[in-house]
Parts: sequence; structure tokens; C-alpha cells
Amino acid sequence: MNKERSRYVFGAALAGVALGGVPGLVGRAHAALTTAAQFTFDTSGTAFSTSVTQGAVAYGPIIAEVGSGSAYGSHAATNAVYSSPAGNGSAHSFSSNVWAPGDYYEFAVPTTGLENILVSYDQISSSTGPKVFSLYYSVDGTNFSSFSSYSITITEAETNSTGGTGTESAWSANSKGAYNWSFDLSGLTGLNNDANALFEVVDTDVTGTSTGTDRVDNVVVAGSPVPEPASMTLLTAAAAAAAMRRRRA
Repeated sequence: MNKERSRYVFGAALAGVALGGVPGLVGRAHAALTTAAQFTFDTSGTAFSTSVTQGAVAYGPIIAEVGSGSAYGSHAATNAVYSSPAGNGSAHSFSSNVWAPGDYYEFAVPTTGLENILVSYDQISSSTGPKVFSLYYSVDGTNFSSFSSYSITITEAETNSTGGTGTESAWSANSKGAYNWSFDLSGLTGLNNDANALFEVVDTDVTGTSTGTDRVDNVVVAGSPVPEPASMTLLTAAAAAAAMRRRRA
């Protein structure tokens, strides 16, 4: 599946959360795709819907609403505030401020039983928030590699109702596809059937510490079911044939 196809699949899924959830729509958009974990923060986010100063560098875990997975936030600054303001077409998102290069959101999502992994999420920064990020991954739960870097830019067409562009106020009950990032990690075979898979959205903005906020929403990790080995299929067929012969006898 190429990047454009994965963007279509996840775009359809994210737009349809209110119409039966991601798994059903994803299934219709791509029959072989299975959701490993989905984070909408609409349930988990209510636990920190009022801003909470941690007094520490990390926040979490936040449990996935669908599937199996946990989300975390990590900042170098001890005065970072984690909160769950409005999402992109939903009531809550995962937000934090006081960003410095190396700070990140992390998603621990086992891909057991899946291959051809895809990752998708919505992301936006305030006018004083970080603007350059990289998606990192780990196959062993310890060592990370960068998969893709990108800059958060919002087109004039996405101007919100109050006249702002590229600010968090653009997120509301109406989902906007311009804020979605989708990545096809199917070429990374180490992520296939991986109980230790981790994904991080890392601040790589070289301008340094920013006082503003960045938030993520509608995080989805998905893949195709790992097919049965051919040898197992043959053994199963042979066993079935033997059982039929015994019944006939």
C-alpha cells in the first residue's frame, strides 16, 4: 500500500468515528487492514480534561480506546502541562506545552499478529508551539530510528471561523483532513508481529524551546493479518482429509 492509499484509508476511518468507529470503516476501505490500537482520547482524555502540571517529565499511560496500546508524553521541562482540549472532530485530544527538541509523544502498540504496519494521526501546534517533528519507531522497545520528518503547515483554506490560521483554535467538532499525517511503514519488516513495537512523535524543531502547545488526536496503528505459514496450511488440510476418510470408513 503506497502513502496515498494509506492516507485514503485512514482519512475514511478518522472521518467515520461517529458512524460506527474506525474498525468498520477501515475494513470497508481496505479489507485486509486490522486496527492494532486507536487513541481518540475521548474516554481516556476525560481523566485530565483540566490542565494538570505533572511536576515531572512524563505523563501516562493513557490507554487506547480500541485495541491494545498505551500513550505517553515526555518533556525535559518539569513545568510542562498536559491536558485534553478539543480534538480534530472530537471532544478531546492529547496536548502539552513547553516543548524542547527531543520531547515526544509515545505510543506503545504491540503489532502481534500483524504486518505491513501503517500509522496515522492528526496533529496541530499553536502559533508559538513547535513546527518540525519526526516519526520514530522501535522494534525492540529500546533503540529508535527516524522514519520521516515533516513540518506542520496549514493552508489558507483551513482558516478557522475566527480568522486564525495554523493555530489550535482551528480544531473543533468538525474534523479537518488537512491536519492528518499518515505513514506507510510496511517496508520495515522488524515491526511485523512485534510485541515490542513503539512509535514516537518527536519535536525536532531546531529553533529551540517553545512555550506554546502541540496536540495529537485520532492516533491509529494498523496492519494486515499475518498469513498462516504454508506448511501449517498443508498440515491442516491433510488432517482434515484424514478425518473425512475416517468418517467415511
